[in-house]
Amino acid sequence: MKKVILLMYLVTFGSVFSKTIWEPQITKAWKETWKVMPDKTFGIKENLSIENENGELFFRVKYPKGSVSSNYSKKFEKPLGGAQFYTNMGIEGKDKLELTYDIRFSDNFDFVKGGKLPGLYGGDRNASGKRIPTEDSGFSTRYMWRREGKGVIYAYLPTSEMHGTDLGNWKFEKGKWHKLTQIIKLNTPDKNDGIIEVFLDKRKVATIENLSFRVSEKLKIEGLFFSTFFGGSDETWASTDDVFVDFKNFIVSE
Repeated sequence: MKKVILLMYLVTFGSVFSKTIWEPQITKAWKETWKVMPDKTFGIKENLSIENENGELFFRVKYPKGSVSSNYSKKFEKPLGGAQFYTNMGIEGKDKLELTYDIRFSDNFDFVKGGKLPGLYGGDRNASGKRIPTEDSGFSTRYMWRREGKGVIYAYLPTSEMHGTDLGNWKFEKGKWHKLTQIIKLNTPDKNDGIIEVFLDKRKVATIENLSFRVSEKLKIEGLFFSTFFGGSDETWASTDDVFVDFKNFIVSE
């Protein structure tokens, strides 16, 4: 009976045996303690702030009305929305990792057509922005919100075509803290046995199997790709109001 209960818990809530290897604190010196890489960043000064709610600190990322991607913002002199940075978390690459964080969309958040949310990455940090990776260059597993709050993994994989690949399907609510977890297991080289699992508020909402991330064991999961903005790359994706998303409790586990 105990074995059955434990199995049901594992299926519903994920492994209880994971080992935390990165749990960064949100402080004034967060960029140093998080080991943020200096390149491929935007919006940190303009749109990312540290807020306090009931004694708990969290990131607030703002998306001004009319903002889309950073490239669109530069090209057409539109407001810059969102923020982006990479961190390798100061750890060695892994074949399987679990990333968890809490997220809350503002009450007035209009999901429009969609936008990006943080996920894991590996390799050369170029698996985004229509740059499809090869099987030895890298990958990324950011999320996206889609129309009306639909959620997906937006994965850049060697099998992707032109853009990232939507995987899974769940629903975000506005004005509510969600706990979002992705578990990434890289494939055995030359086998399509990679897996992505997603949990929303500790409930499994997606299992994607038969994935290929790599052809060499040298390619590993290396860190966090904190990337969030509306878009897409044209005005049809733009935020319809000044909105924000809150983030806290980032944890990476083996």
